[in-house]
Amino acid sequence: MAFSAVTDEHRLGGFWRRLAATERVAVAAVARYRRYRSGARLLSAGEQGGWAAVLHRGRVRIVDDGRVLGTRCAGDIIGEHALVDDGKRPRTVVAHTPIQALVIGREDFNRVVDRHPHVLWVVSSIALERLPDPGTATDDAFTKVVRFLVREAEGARTAAVRFSSQEELARMLAVSRASVVRAMSSLRAAGIVETGKGGVTVRDVAALRARCGLV
Repeated sequence: MAFSAVTDEHRLGGFWRRLAATERVAVAAVARYRRYRSGARLLSAGEQGGWAAVLHRGRVRIVDDGRVLGTRCAGDIIGEHALVDDGKRPRTVVAHTPIQALVIGREDFNRVVDRHPHVLWVVSSIALERLPDPGTATDDAFTKVVRFLVREAEGARTAAVRFSSQEELARMLAVSRASVVRAMSSLRAAGIVETGKGGVTVRDVAALRARCGLV
């Protein structure tokens, strides 16, 4: 299977699906293929970063001061800040399962961007979306759910946002299943989304963005 393809495993990972097929081919062509064992530390908070990685298989945890803030899965990018600025890593990333990833350095990334500038827009957008809200240590569960839906609906250019179950979504966002159920119920009652088996349909992206302060 070509690494530039989009598979069922990438259904929750926003980055890979936001790229056009030609952009995925370009990224895969300059990336190095790496494997990490479960429990391995991929990134360390405070270190100077010069590369990022696109998860091809597996799941990682985002950790800050011993607390798990969230997870990333196949199709997601980690370490994206290193591609757009010279700052230090803001979070530690640990493999929750065995990982297969495409690692791309900043110089190689810049060469891709020279030919495919939309890739820079996608990476920059994700980096901004992942910044914590001012004055808060972490987003609340409702905001995490809403931001996930906004990111997926806009990134995939479709109203349909797919995930296998609300329990799976809760694990990925590091929130309780009850929190996901409450968030979906609230959004459904407001007419913003329609829920169904295997995902939701976003009816009003603008209203969804307003719910999490992205207007």
